[in-house]
Amino acid sequence: MDLGVFSDPDVAANLRRALRAENQALATEIENQVKALDQARTELEALKKLAARPGLPVVYDTNMLNHWRQPGDVLWRDVLKAQGETVRLTRLVIPLRVVDELNKQKYGQGELAKRATTAIRYLERVLQGSQPGDPVQLRQGATLEVWVNIDDRGDDADLAILRCAADLDNLHRDTGARVLTDDFGMRLRAQQVGLKVISLPQDHKK
Repeated sequence: MDLGVFSDPDVAANLRRALRAENQALATEIENQVKALDQARTELEALKKLAARPGLPVVYDTNMLNHWRQPGDVLWRDVLKAQGETVRLTRLVIPLRVVDELNKQKYGQGELAKRATTAIRYLERVLQGSQPGDPVQLRQGATLEVWVNIDDRGDDADLAILRCAADLDNLHRDTGARVLTDDFGMRLRAQQVGLKVISLPQDHKK
């Protein structure tokens, strides 16, 4: 724009200010887009690392930690083989939402509060010294990790757990993911969205 054609200096000054504001807005938008691309690149690299982790992802729901044997006491290869799953490594995944639920429950009353406290202490002991989200070996053929990559704190805990399982299912195209639950409603919701469900034998119940 040639501002010299305007004889009125006020008009020319207003146009210059408008042009500077437009250029500043454009520069800000470009900067925001670059930041968004950098963030997307970082998230993509993190997802690639998650997808590269070996093992069949098995996602715990809250009840399984409260009312069933502790993860390290289960012979996962035998349990999964009995349900038609042939895997060398079981990758046990505890969604962050499950940890939140346990923390809430441990401040309640009665047997559930005691069991939630036991479950939290178990996770703290097993994961001690590891970085958030990193897997730790429980026993031969089984690792355990807390899923911290998606911070989903909506009202529906079951839905948050299923989202975690769905993300892992999409990341692991060859094996998919499994939902570990004894809750009939959770089983139905998982199957409704195309997720496979597994369970523990009844003699594994506390």
